[in-house]
Amino acid sequence: MAELKPISSFMKNIVTKVGERTCEDCGETVPIYERKGEQSSLCLNCENMKLKNQMETYRDEMVKHRKNEQIALYEVVPEEIKSATFEGYQPKTQTQRQALTISKQYSSGDIEEKTLFFQGTPGIGKSHLSNQPTLCHQQHLHNK
Repeated sequence: MAELKPISSFMKNIVTKVGERTCEDCGETVPIYERKGEQSSLCLNCENMKLKNQMETYRDEMVKHRKNEQIALYEVVPEEIKSATFEGYQPKTQTQRQALTISKQYSSGDIEEKTLFFQGTPGIGKSHLSNQPTLCHQQHLHNK
């Protein structure tokens, strides 16, 4: 029966370490290997960072996609309101003019508030005024 040899004895014939180099990107010392007359050297630190960045980008895209899916799932906006703009809103009272001004400021990012809440009787323009900031917010999420 033949003697069993450790796998490392086979690997010495296949791949050998022939030197070291300094990675141009991160400055780490990286081994240089030779196999069948060809030398190769790969900085695992840099490769891991690239992979990490790719995974973070993918995760961010998935989070953005899920947010957009949630918005679409629960959005109940009448068709006639979907094309509503600030220019089409005709305030009749001082309170409605003030709501229009605040809605424009919110839409342009001039105020720091994260939530804009309208309340009032039906037909005073709550949906109309909330549509434009919603479109701006969705555009902002899409561009992030």
